[in-house]
Amino acid sequence: PPHHTHTQAHGKRVRLRSLRVWHDDAKYYQRGEGDRTNGFLALADDGWLGTKEGRHSELLQPPFTTAKHMQLVHEQLRFVRSGMLLAALLGRQFVMPRMACLYDKWWAEHNGTIPASKMDQPIRDCPMDHILELNVLNTHQQWLPRQHSFLQHEDMPPALKQSRLNVSLREFSKSAPGSLSALVSALRPGGHGQIGSMHTLVVSSIPDVYHMLHPSDQATFMSFGKTLGSLMCCTWSPKLNGFLNYDLFWDVIPHTDSVGRTFTQEWAPCYGNTKQRVTDCSYDFRLGRDSSHPKVTCGLDSRPL
Repeated sequence: PPHHTHTQAHGKRVRLRSLRVWHDDAKYYQRGEGDRTNGFLALADDGWLGTKEGRHSELLQPPFTTAKHMQLVHEQLRFVRSGMLLAALLGRQFVMPRMACLYDKWWAEHNGTIPASKMDQPIRDCPMDHILELNVLNTHQQWLPRQHSFLQHEDMPPALKQSRLNVSLREFSKSAPGSLSALVSALRPGGHGQIGSMHTLVVSSIPDVYHMLHPSDQATFMSFGKTLGSLMCCTWSPKLNGFLNYDLFWDVIPHTDSVGRTFTQEWAPCYGNTKQRVTDCSYDFRLGRDSSHPKVTCGLDSRPL
């Protein structure tokens, strides 16, 4: 029998597109949004998941914890950040890689999966709306990535599917600041050979493009980019918002995140809009409401900012 679902929420449309059951007009496949008129840019082998580090990472192995989930997502977001920036510099629309996560997203406390659900962990096809803030990206369409299955969609014209080139960026992988102009020149239209004229570039060994930017450009992108991370919801909380914000700049020290926390040392997951580190709280299941909700005890850092 047919099934019906509302598509008013941005996340619903993203998920239907990922499943290749949402149909867009031809323009959606021909060019990007706004000034992204030069085609598309994707990451080879699902970005971080395709690297040696990603394929053999202990983050994908049990036991699964909140801290491991956040680190897994952040490792992948480092590649997404580079892909989004490089695509912008080339006038291309970014194509999201397939992403993995450990915890589902649900508007109540849970221990990784929605109670009574049959979700396998790790989640090998983590929805884009779990990780990126679509409400922000939908007002900046040129930054909204196409879904990971975009290049395989049956609606993409065969000629465009064939206009695709795999490009290794290994020679730029050391992320030297002075090499950014050389990187962009090699990939833009009129660059080496016919690279720039291809409809889609699929790049491997992408460097850390953010750290190749001039400091003023870093500051400009950080101001916008810190609003793009969504949140993990919801872990057990000490009568706080139990969500944890994803941070596209988790590896930049120092930096201030979207809710005003300044990290001068290694990033750590903190509850809601507080400085309370998740790992500094104690969780006692014997004294909790039930087997799924422990009693949580935290310190003074649990006060809102």
